[in-house]
Amino acid sequence: CQHDFFLTKGGISVNIGNHMSLCRLASGGMIAIDGIVLDAEAETELQFLTQNGVLLEAVIFTHPFHSLGINWFHERYPPGIDKHSPKWYGCPRHLKIAPHISWTGSLGDCKIRQLFEPELQMRIPSGAEFVDPMPPSSNHFSSVLVFHKTSRCVHCDDTLLFFDNPSVLMKVFGFKDGSMHFHPSMKSQ
Repeated sequence: CQHDFFLTKGGISVNIGNHMSLCRLASGGMIAIDGIVLDAEAETELQFLTQNGVLLEAVIFTHPFHSLGINWFHERYPPGIDKHSPKWYGCPRHLKIAPHISWTGSLGDCKIRQLFEPELQMRIPSGAEFVDPMPPSSNHFSSVLVFHKTSRCVHCDDTLLFFDNPSVLMKVFGFKDGSMHFHPSMKSQ
């Protein structure tokens, strides 16, 4: 699911986009990865696909600094209400900034990342600061990479960037249609 997301700096707004993934497990259950604020049409589709949230087994947030969708998703799919409530997993920073949520576990724990194997494989790139990325204002490189074996899709939030039809402004900065890049916070020495 992709949606608009506007970044505004110095009075200039650029649509950098936003996304989340929904994976179906062999059990028929589903996992939402990096929930975002959805418009009415997308929310209706998510409700349909998850049978009003009943099939939603887990909500996973993989990027330490991406948190805008957490409260919106929590209002609609809170953990611990009944046996159909999803379990919530996040990065150490999510657990710290959203203590009002009954998190089931931290993706900083290898055992938590292995819970949905072999269907979902989650990895944190070696050598990247994940628990407390510095400087927090710009270090958005590290996140949990999620591979859904059945669909052979990788969900990656910001570590790798793929540009499909970038805006004119993005093209000015060198991003071409069909190009893939590391997040700009990864600077070579």
